[in-house]
Amino acid sequence: MIGAFILSVGQETEDKCFMNVYNQIDRYKIIKNVSPVNKAINQCFKKAEYYKLDYFIILGADTIHYENSINTMMKYMTDDMWCVMGRLDDYFRGNDNYGNHLYNAKAMKGYRVDENDSMYDHKVHVDMEERGYKKVITKEIIGRHHPIWTPEEAFCKHYFSGMRYDEKYRKKFFAQVVSKNAKENSPVTEAAKLGFLEGMKSKEKTLLTKKTPKAWFKYKNQFNINDKLVW
Repeated sequence: MIGAFILSVGQETEDKCFMNVYNQIDRYKIIKNVSPVNKAINQCFKKAEYYKLDYFIILGADTIHYENSINTMMKYMTDDMWCVMGRLDDYFRGNDNYGNHLYNAKAMKGYRVDENDSMYDHKVHVDMEERGYKKVITKEIIGRHHPIWTPEEAFCKHYFSGMRYDEKYRKKFFAQVVSKNAKENSPVTEAAKLGFLEGMKSKEKTLLTKKTPKAWFKYKNQFNINDKLVW
């Protein structure tokens, strides 16, 4: 039995996100407005055990899957894997390493992320490797991440990236944002760059949350509330 958990904080793509996976799964649950995201992830792990799922996927409501995406990921799944990562196309990051996780419920049984760890999403990879499980990322692109951006969303997303990633990932992701802004300058790409810069200056490791960081209000008046980038 395969389940899907959709993490929603009111994204306008929530309905399409749901409809595009609904016919590919056996059970679903929409987790609304749970913050920080660590707590939402643990709710999904608990529900997967409660529903006695064999496999399950966790995705943000800003992710639009393509037809047969779950089946594509399942073709990669084996008993010794903790997850298959379905490759997503992302406006800022491309599709080289950004993906949704399809979890092997047996491997994840009893596992919980640290709800105070700002890098929980990286820690789970280390933990599962230490348990002897493997992962794989699909060759196929199975969906699109965040097809609609506002300047505020771009700022906030990249503020958290600049704040929480270590030097290796900061350098890589910031270079992607700067490159995108140089090639396709828009209010959204400019907001993303500003957010990343502000995040890198921050001395705290705030958890991923739906709350708008205070830094946004320094720049808010530079942008039109109706600005939007659809790609």
